[in-house]
Formats: sequence, structure tokens, C-alpha cells
Amino acid sequence: MYKNIIFDFDGTLNDSRDYTIQTFFEITKNKVGDKFKDLRDKSPKEILEEFKGATIGDIKRRFKLSLFSIIRTISKVQEEQYKFVSNNDKDTVLSELPYYEGTIELVRELNDSGRQVYLLSSNKKKVLDRMLALADIENYFKEVVGGTKILGKYTKIRSLMKKYKMKSDETVYIGDETRDIEAAKKAGIDMVSVSWGYSGEKLLQRYAPTYIANNLEALQNILKGKKTPK
Repeated sequence: MYKNIIFDFDGTLNDSRDYTIQTFFEITKNKVGDKFKDLRDKSPKEILEEFKGATIGDIKRRFKLSLFSIIRTISKVQEEQYKFVSNNDKDTVLSELPYYEGTIELVRELNDSGRQVYLLSSNKKKVLDRMLALADIENYFKEVVGGTKILGKYTKIRSLMKKYKMKSDETVYIGDETRDIEAAKKAGIDMVSVSWGYSGEKLLQRYAPTYIANNLEALQNILKGKKTPK
């Protein structure tokens, strides 16, 4: 059973997908509109389904975007998200950026059972702090680490492990993207990939995480030690 549980946020605890896709296209429509013209008439759900099998590299190649332009746009999306979560009430924010069903309760249960729970995300810390406060779970995390580089989660995981003297075999990272899997492997810890976020199960399988959880019950069983690695 894992003593140290590190969560990703977007696509893992919180369903920011529709908001992120809509805001991304709003920001880029005047600069790279032609590159996305085939997606203009599709709903966020349709776009998400199309890209659940794509890595960042795939998106770069398809739209001929540099990694720098993707990173810069994502940063702008996060700034817009911060404005939104700061300037609206709880009900409005959580209707647009809902937590996945059961994830708030899971965080509380893990903390109450004596586990050490952490949050590590590429989203800005000020966004994370506000979102956790709205869900009344800001005090359930031993530490919240935000603003990790898109391809640099590994170093933040290792820093967190060193700071709190975590043992590799007692630590797990929970996320929804292939870059999360790569970061966990580099850090030498187990990885639980959830398939309800930004990446689909088939894509996640290609990167061979320790586990794949297709629903909250499966994730709970993994964290309770009731499921063996794939």
C-alpha cells in the first residue's frame, strides 16, 4: 500500500477539458486560425475524442506548431482560467470546471487514513490554490506544486521526494497524460494512469504505466493494494 500519493490536477481530479479547449481556440483563432479550421465546427467533446490518441508531438506535427508556441498558449489559457476562478462564485466556477465525481471524497479519505497526499501539476499554483479552496480540500494536501514545465514534471517529482524523504516503492503518481507516465518512470516510482482525462486508454497503454484505472473504483482498489500491476 502506498504511503505517498502524488496527484496531477487537470484531467485527473478536475475536468477542465471543455474549458481548456474552448479557451485555447479563442486565444489562437486570430493567429493560427487556418491551422485549426477543420476543427472549428466541432464540439469540445468531438475535439477531445479526436486528440485522446495524440501526444504533444503529434499535435505539433499536425498543426506545424513549435513547442514554444504550445507552451506560451497554454500559459495564456491558465491566466484566463485564473481570472475566471478569481472573479466568479463557487457555483459558477465548479459548473464550468467540475471535479470528477468522487475525487474530492477520495482525497479526503486518503488524508484521513494517514496517507501523505500531494498535488503536482503544470497548472499555475494560484489556479490550483483557488480551485482547492472552492472544493474545501486545500488543507488535505501536504504540499501543492504548480507551474511545472510541460515536459519537466520528473525534476519536480524528484525534488518533492527528496524534500519529504519518500521511498520509491512507497510512492505513486496519478495522472492522465503520457508525459505523466514518462515523468514517473524517470523518477523511479509507480504510475497510475486514469483514462477519463486528456489521453485515452489506447494511448496510455502504449506508454506502459504501472496501472490504468478506467473508473474511480478501479483507482481506489489500486491504492488499497487490491490490484496487481499490468
